[in-house]
Formats: sequence, C-alpha cells, structure tokens
Amino acid sequence: CDDERLTSLTIVQTAIADQPPLRTHSVDVALFNADADGKLVVATSIPVLVTDERTSVDVTDGHPCPAIVNPNHNDWTFARFALSDADEKLLSEKLGDVADPLSRSMFLAGLADKAAAGSTSMAAFVRQVLRLAETEQNFRVLEQISASLVSAVDMLQRLRPETDEVLPHLLRNIES
Repeated sequence: CDDERLTSLTIVQTAIADQPPLRTHSVDVALFNADADGKLVVATSIPVLVTDERTSVDVTDGHPCPAIVNPNHNDWTFARFALSDADEKLLSEKLGDVADPLSRSMFLAGLADKAAAGSTSMAAFVRQVLRLAETEQNFRVLEQISASLVSAVDMLQRLRPETDEVLPHLLRNIES
C-alpha cells in the first residue's frame, strides 16, 4: 500500500515436496474493509487465474488498502492460505465481525493452521475460538468451532507435561 491505496498484490503458490507440481487455480481475491457498523465486509472481489509460483493480482483500479485479504474467497479451489502476524492480530479482535460466514470459517481455519504449526499459542487460539463461540450464529462455523476445540485440546494433551499449567484452565473455560 502506498498513500492508503493498494499498489500491488501477489499470490505466492507453494506445494509440499511430495505433492505434484503447482497447479492452475481460478480464485476470487477478496479485499476486506470495515463497513459503517465495524463489520469486515468484501469491499472488492477480483477474479484471478493463478498459473505460476507467483501471480500478480490486477489492482490498477486504485483500491483502498484492505484490512485483510482472502485469496480464495468463495472457496473456489482447494487451497490453504497463510495469515500474516498483522492478519492474526486483526482477527484476534475482529474474527466475529467478518460478515460472510464462509470467509469467517476460512479465516478460522487459517488461525488453526498457525496454532497447529506452533506459529502462535494454542492456548491463545482456544481463547479466541471460545470468544467467537459466544456470538456465532452460523451452524457450519459452530461445527468448525467444536472441531477446532477438540483438535486443540487433543494437541495440548499430547504436549503434556509442558501444557499442564494451562490445560486445566482452558478445559474449565471450554466446559463453561
């Protein structure tokens, strides 16, 4: 971003070593910003054909800098996307304010991936999921919240005794 305008955006595609070569993907890249009520909504959606390791997204229309980007809006292709530390910070405060349930679900999955990889605290992830559960109305996202909590607790139990201090407290929060 430059002067509050998006000047460039690149999708970087990777694959794990034992997977086939990179594939072509047709995606919608959604740029999210807050609306008047503070909800994170799609300000712009840009169709993109991802063909290589690096694909530039056409942002020549001078879009405002987004609060967050979903590179697979509407889930057109099987792909995981990595959240930056800035994305994680924003979502720690605003995940429940993502207006679209599918995008909320995809961002939740991205946060779960970060926690499972050890890039962020599993305990912090559990606390965030519990905050989301307090207000979530979408059945699909509620199912995902339940599954995420089960996976997180399972991981924390497997990491014992290192998690003995935090695990009882988190379990009490989950049960209440």
